Amino acid sequence: MAADIPASLQARAHEMIVLYGVCLAMALFTTLLRCFTRLHLVKAFGFDDGCMLVATILYTAYIAVGIGGLTKVATQAESGVTAVELKEILLLWWICMLLYGAAMMLVKVSVGLLLLRVATARQHRGIIQSAIGFGVASLLSFFFLMLFQCHPVRLPTATDQEQGSCASDQAVIVTAYVGGLLNMATDIVLALLPGFIIWPLQMKVWTKVAVIFVMGLGCLTSAAVLVRSIHLHELLDAEGEQEVAELVAAVIWTTAEQCLGIIGGNLATLRPLGRLIVAWAATRYAALLGGGGSDVAVPQIPGTGTGAGTQHIELASWGPRPSASRSSPTFESRGGLVRAMPFCNN
Repeated sequence: MAADIPASLQARAHEMIVLYGVCLAMALFTTLLRCFTRLHLVKAFGFDDGCMLVATILYTAYIAVGIGGLTKVATQAESGVTAVELKEILLLWWICMLLYGAAMMLVKVSVGLLLLRVATARQHRGIIQSAIGFGVASLLSFFFLMLFQCHPVRLPTATDQEQGSCASDQAVIVTAYVGGLLNMATDIVLALLPGFIIWPLQMKVWTKVAVIFVMGLGCLTSAAVLVRSIHLHELLDAEGEQEVAELVAAVIWTTAEQCLGIIGGNLATLRPLGRLIVAWAATRYAALLGGGGSDVAVPQIPGTGTGAGTQHIELASWGPRPSASRSSPTFESRGGLVRAMPFCNN
């Protein structure tokens, strides 16, 4: 017995495969940069970094499973897929949704822990912890709904008439819709909070703005969640080709949500690497103009040296050569000293 897959879904499968590949490449690239920065430059690989690394691994699995399912759809014969092939496609789709829930939970925790590093005020820490809790709770609800939406559990991938029961499609869509809105609310809170944490610090205004912007990047997922929620709302009443179009759009923005969350969370930790690249570029430019040697004084990155102040780096070989200099500036907040962070250097 063969089953037909809508032609519009089959036509867009190739586009989605390309999109999946691009999203995975960007997520992997920024994660590798984060690991290099935290392990080699800052030498302070924390629990939040580990959460983001595991989230990237889960996202890689999500992309691999998704491409596997899309490949089966794209190569469908005109006569349709067999019942066994359709069951495999449903199984891959189900696994993707489970991987999505697990990956986004870790992204949420990683971004929240990053903000907790610099939040010294009790009210700020309480808000961050509450946002993490609400976000994780909504994603856990989605994860377990997808896992146990049917009894027995294997029923979501069944193509024949098996004994059991499943939650209605509308119940699953509404749960995803409400959970997405809760996630968007927590993302907005985590995006705005860095402004209240950073602004009281004794830093240059442009540095404050840059740090606030970079730390807020970890919450880029709210934009993808908003667009996906619109498509999920339309999916409730859609039929035929419109239903396929709304479903494809929801899947695309689900993939983009994870990608943006990983990229944003990683970019918030790359300021030490950016400073090093800028210093290296300035030295190369000076050398091309016939300037002096290739030594340049760059601000010391916390954790890479034993003394305060600056560090002279031979940028051509990245070999450190310590040199005595003035003491580094100390950032103070109204509530006390702020812990040294790689993205809080002046």
